[in-house]
Amino acid sequence: MMRQKPIEINNSGNGAIDMRGAAIGDGSSAGYHVVNTITSDLSQTPDKLLANLYLIQQKLDQATDLPATASEDLREDLAKAIKAQKQANPDKDRAQTMLKRMKVVTDGVSTISSAIAIGELIDSAIKMFG
Repeated sequence: MMRQKPIEINNSGNGAIDMRGAAIGDGSSAGYHVVNTITSDLSQTPDKLLANLYLIQQKLDQATDLPATASEDLREDLAKAIKAQKQANPDKDRAQTMLKRMKVVTDGVSTISSAIAIGELIDSAIKMFG
């Protein structure tokens, strides 16, 4: 039986989510490592929130193990979240709604290591909305 490795998070300001070796649903181990700069500071500016959306986009671009439909859904909702956040008067509700929809998608493919890591980034971004 494989020993499950906990997700390691560095709370020194720059979070590092290390999924390598973590047991996932089917008993295999994850091989995905995400380093991010999402913080839980609730006084985030729109620019910081937008930067974190771009970080999610970067990690999504690196994910090669997602099913095509999940990847397409994530990309469409992320584009909508970015568009909502880039407005002169950012639409936080719309951006947050799109992130929550993305979380549903990642939860639906939760045995895939990149989906787990992207889901963690989405959770962190949602918390930034306060």
